Amino acid sequence: MMNNKTLRASLVLCLLAGLFSFIAQTPSPRAVAETLRAAPASTALSESATNEPAVLLPVLDPAFAPRFEVEGTVRALAIQPDNKIIIAGAFDTVNGQAYRNIARLNPDGSLDLTFALSALGIVPTPDFYAVALLPDGKILVGGAFNLMGADGRFRYCLARLNSDGTLDEAFFAGNYTSGGLDSTVHAILVQPDGRILIGGAFTQILGSPRQRIARLNVDGSVDTTFDPGAGANDTVLTLARQTDGKIIIGGAFTAFAGVAAARIARLNADGSRDVSFNVSANDVVNTVAVQSDGAILLGGAFTTVNGQGRTNLARVQPGGDLDALTTYMFYEVKSVLVLPDNSIIVGGWYTSIIFKNWPMYHDARLARIDSAGVLVSAISFDGKPTEVLSLAQRADGQVVAGGCFRNLIIYEDQPVTYRHSLIAFSPTLQIVSDFQPIVASTGKVRTILPLADGNWMALGNFSLVNGAPHIAAARINSAGVLDTTFIPPFRRPSNTLNSGVLLDDGSFLLGGDFTDNYTDQDLTGQTLVRLSPQGALLAFPRIAVSLPVLALDAAGKILVGGGGMGNFHGIMRLLPDGQLDTTFDPGEGLSGYVEADGTPGRIHTILVQANDQIVVAGKFSNYNNEGRSAIVRLQANGAVDASFVPPVFGTRNPVHTPVTIYALAQQGEQILVGGSFSTTDGVASYYQLARLQPNGALDPTFAAFFKDNGGAARVLTLLPDNSILVGGSLQAIVDGKIYNNLFHLLPGGARQPTFTSSVEGARQAFVNGAVHTIAVGPGEQMLIGGNFIAIEGAPRSSLGSYQLQSLVSAYIDPVNGGEMHAPADGVSYIFPSGAFTETVILVHSPCSLNTLPATGELASNGLAFDVTAIYSSTGQLAQLAPGTHFTLTIEPLTKGPLIPGTLALWWWDESGAAWSQAGITSTVDTAQQRMTAQVDHLSLFAVLGETRRVYLPLVLK
Repeated sequence: MMNNKTLRASLVLCLLAGLFSFIAQTPSPRAVAETLRAAPASTALSESATNEPAVLLPVLDPAFAPRFEVEGTVRALAIQPDNKIIIAGAFDTVNGQAYRNIARLNPDGSLDLTFALSALGIVPTPDFYAVALLPDGKILVGGAFNLMGADGRFRYCLARLNSDGTLDEAFFAGNYTSGGLDSTVHAILVQPDGRILIGGAFTQILGSPRQRIARLNVDGSVDTTFDPGAGANDTVLTLARQTDGKIIIGGAFTAFAGVAAARIARLNADGSRDVSFNVSANDVVNTVAVQSDGAILLGGAFTTVNGQGRTNLARVQPGGDLDALTTYMFYEVKSVLVLPDNSIIVGGWYTSIIFKNWPMYHDARLARIDSAGVLVSAISFDGKPTEVLSLAQRADGQVVAGGCFRNLIIYEDQPVTYRHSLIAFSPTLQIVSDFQPIVASTGKVRTILPLADGNWMALGNFSLVNGAPHIAAARINSAGVLDTTFIPPFRRPSNTLNSGVLLDDGSFLLGGDFTDNYTDQDLTGQTLVRLSPQGALLAFPRIAVSLPVLALDAAGKILVGGGGMGNFHGIMRLLPDGQLDTTFDPGEGLSGYVEADGTPGRIHTILVQANDQIVVAGKFSNYNNEGRSAIVRLQANGAVDASFVPPVFGTRNPVHTPVTIYALAQQGEQILVGGSFSTTDGVASYYQLARLQPNGALDPTFAAFFKDNGGAARVLTLLPDNSILVGGSLQAIVDGKIYNNLFHLLPGGARQPTFTSSVEGARQAFVNGAVHTIAVGPGEQMLIGGNFIAIEGAPRSSLGSYQLQSLVSAYIDPVNGGEMHAPADGVSYIFPSGAFTETVILVHSPCSLNTLPATGELASNGLAFDVTAIYSSTGQLAQLAPGTHFTLTIEPLTKGPLIPGTLALWWWDESGAAWSQAGITSTVDTAQQRMTAQVDHLSLFAVLGETRRVYLPLVLK
């Protein structure tokens, strides 16, 4: 149903626009009706045996909202005087509630609901790198974002927030239209006098050239007394201030003011370089800090400072002399905190194995070093990749660390200590046990398996389900509740699942990446695992396939597709026990051929047809040493079917080069193909979705309404009425409204206009796809999974549920007329001969009362519905022939608190924006509880009447 009231009331207009769009692209406009007519009716889903076409509408389940997440990233911290904690970075939820990239926590780690980022416009989703507190409680934030105030001006990359998170419009540092900051702010430092130093990747601010560093006045204007000249030649990542007012800067730069300065420099208070400070590092400096004695700490990815060996951490005296401090506890230092006693807390990451100068692990670590430079203690986290990015100390002495991490290193027979990207500890690194906030980002659900008992198996890239640690595989019930009796064997968040199938014995065969697991499970090099219904590992041969996709044939044999590398030719068939089926020979397949982007070809999807032939598609331009455009059909024995000749699929979008086909679906004898293509046989006529005839040729009667907008169709699912669900990275604009990533199409490719869901993708979802999987299970429940944060504006973390509802429909013949009955609503229609000039498909659609246009003093008895008709020959909207009418009966007529004598059938007049009875004659038989109406047009209807009123007598004295 339409969410917007006026759009919902004008469903006819919306349907007309959608069908006109379809007709304009369709060589044969009769295709809509012919395809609908050919669609098999589902008696289980049909309201009445007299209604020929069954029309389904997926309706979002408002109560189904499980969360499939991974740990978020906290890049910046600020501690208020009351010990509340501002966190900023890249995350979607905090403690299960939607907070994108900035939030405030109470001292105990609970969410402070009095704080929320708010501005008139926020475009795009803010990405924060820096946060700083001002003495008056206001908050400076830096990063990559656009926040628009009520004054119509955007604040780009730097803004000031009030203490409750609302945008402070009195602070303006410019935007891209006014010569403001032109790139990211990575560091903010507030001076004692209130002026503000910023560092980052920008090159100007408010029309003044400022190369990666600038100082602002308290209102955001440029402080012209601070002039860095040519500034830094690359990004400034960190700032610190000495007690004498001089500024230490660190980053990726190699020159400052035109003179060599290797990743670190000191500036005078006026922005000029202090030439007396000559310190250099051979790699990036991520963080700098100044001790109370004036010594300067720097951390980063360097291995030498001033030409001497210093691994990732160093300390220099105020004059620039290097002291003995170093540590081999880190591969890269990302944050340093100086404590009052001049001991330091260091955060970053390390690796236990380096192979050919490449770190094999990326595990977060914290360390405490005393004032003499001696390592005292350390905390190591597990996971890949994880790291500590920010540190701050509270007034009560506790230290808070943020980053991206999940749990401490696990020791045998010891309980797991989880901390989800935020941790608090004492200065001696004793963990605060009751501080356990969960900072999370949306995960990815890549495959959903419906189970016979009504439960579901969700597979993908996630480490939290409903806030509980759970990696890569989870079983949930129809309400979205996690089944804790299923315990997957995966141990690191880097373990991801790409696909899975349910085997005949009830076990699961799952394909993914498990190499970074614990050695006691011995999964190194394994990409397929077999699990019991409870999640225990079962015996299965060791098979290595890059990003495997799985399918079962009619005999229960296992088809495995993936990247064509080494001895794997892109596809194989296994027997149920995992042994290679030697009767299946794909030949050379994808082996030995590198695509235009330098990667080997890959099979993304497998379709097993009823005759045991196998259609495979993906990213490849060559198969068995012959040119093939991303799709090929194989015989049951693996040989190429030469009689199947599909078109050449191409793309004009560099992002999708070479072209990829992600999805296949069987529709009768024809094959639906979804992918990133925008041309077929060199002609730009089919975008993201096409239909092939049994011999592979394009079906010209099918035309999906998608445009060449650079998207990709990643999943295709047919519903019982032969209509099509399409998901991926897709967008369409209909009647000025934007719809994203999930579409319901009629069998011939036209958009089903009554389906108005829109899915909001998470970060990078446009490239990687917001919707990855759609599955229909028992009880007419349909689940979608992917990488998204909301459906129809409601928060949803990568999984959503729809209920398939039947829309009553029927064919009405121009000669004989016809009937349509909607028993669930008690509504019946009788159309006489001549009501329509051609055969039409009539659709009855119930309407939710909360989407009705305002009824003023009239009240509804609870019944509202749309009635639309589509000419079967043209696909255009139809109305009754002039001078004709149909009979509508509602029985039983529920009166509720309304006065029976006032009840009538009303229709919504869009042009007059009012409810009307023009063209309707309705009567009510109160004894029979029946309403009968003669109606001369189709529209949005509602049964309305007057409520009973009580009048008090006027008493005169």
